[in-house]
Amino acid sequence: PAGRQACVRQTGQEWDLSEGGRVLATGAMPLSPAFRPGGTLGATVSGNLDTSIHAFDSTGRKKLIVSGGEGGLAVSPVFSPDGNRLAYVSNQSDVAQIYVVDLARGGRGRALTSGQTRNTDPDWSPKGDFIVFVSAEKDICLVRPEGGDLRPLTANQGLNRDPSFSPDGSKIVFTSDRDGFWRLYVMNLDGSGQRPLLPSLTVNQTLPVWSATVPKIPAGL
Repeated sequence: PAGRQACVRQTGQEWDLSEGGRVLATGAMPLSPAFRPGGTLGATVSGNLDTSIHAFDSTGRKKLIVSGGEGGLAVSPVFSPDGNRLAYVSNQSDVAQIYVVDLARGGRGRALTSGQTRNTDPDWSPKGDFIVFVSAEKDICLVRPEGGDLRPLTANQGLNRDPSFSPDGSKIVFTSDRDGFWRLYVMNLDGSGQRPLLPSLTVNQTLPVWSATVPKIPAGL
């Protein structure tokens, strides 16, 4: 929000979760920081028995949002546009699937996907009416946050990952290796119009995030 930045970095043998240049947590490895509308920072933290999602305040105090359960995982947190729900990935049904939890109720969440296919990398549409995700570690799909209306957007086009919605919700940027190397692609919400974002750039391009604002670039970069 408002151009704030969060990151994870390794310092010696430990890991830091930083926001705006301040270290909020040190020690157990944090992953996938994500801002909740309104400013609260959420992140996955690895514990002794599970990997769970916590919310951090400005002092670094943390509150459990979703538990992975003993020996389980809860990773890749993504807040809904209104801040009331959280999409994440969990293997509580043995295979990684997309889950959504109502933050006012808490708990383990409900599954949007199922089966023996791994489903990962969720991202909310700006209106909150769709969640885009990666199925079988190769294809990008849409699903309603209430479940149902599943729509595959890519098929037989190499590996496709890292989807991110445009601010107006009309397009999705993603990573694909269909050209023999990793390249950023853009497509319409229905999967049509797939094209390279940077057609003249022939080096690997990965992990796009479509910003709703122009971020503040730190001095020296």
